Amino acid sequence: SATTAGLATTIENGNFFFENAKINAATVTNVAGNGLLGGTKGTLGAVNVLPNGKLSPGDLSTAIGVLNLQGNLSIQSTYKVDIRSVAFNLYDQVNVTGAVSLAKNNVNGILDVAFTPDANVAIGNAFGIISNDGTDAVTGNFVTVAGRALTQNSTFTVNMPDGVNVATFQISYTGNIAANGAAS
Repeated sequence: SATTAGLATTIENGNFFFENAKINAATVTNVAGNGLLGGTKGTLGAVNVLPNGKLSPGDLSTAIGVLNLQGNLSIQSTYKVDIRSVAFNLYDQVNVTGAVSLAKNNVNGILDVAFTPDANVAIGNAFGIISNDGTDAVTGNFVTVAGRALTQNSTFTVNMPDGVNVATFQISYTGNIAANGAAS
């Protein structure tokens, strides 16, 4: 369910998909207890992913999505990222014009990465899953679903759709991604 009070919206115990729309930049969206915020091509104000909430761009019919935030992003729970390909930017993304906090009150954001069944990736591909405008701070680090800290340049693995192979990722909190999907 989603409830709105003043310029704050709280999503709890359900899914809210924000599709091709824009809301007031002053509105703060809080994703809490078993709530999920997703969507494609939506523009919101600030977003706080509180404990037991989940941020997952995309919707029920399209696993891949892009959300644009006109404010800060704070993640204290799960950021679920689906990846298909660097071609045409077919991976989940959040573009942020404010500060990005990946840890708050000693609670780190959890990075949960998965490939779509038709994923087509290559060694050396880079995915900009959170893009910051470069004028505001990015603080904190993600942890894996298993709880392992992902500091600058840490690596982690994700199972490929074939169920046999794995892909190794290296995380960067400062990296720039070129248009061709390569780190620059």
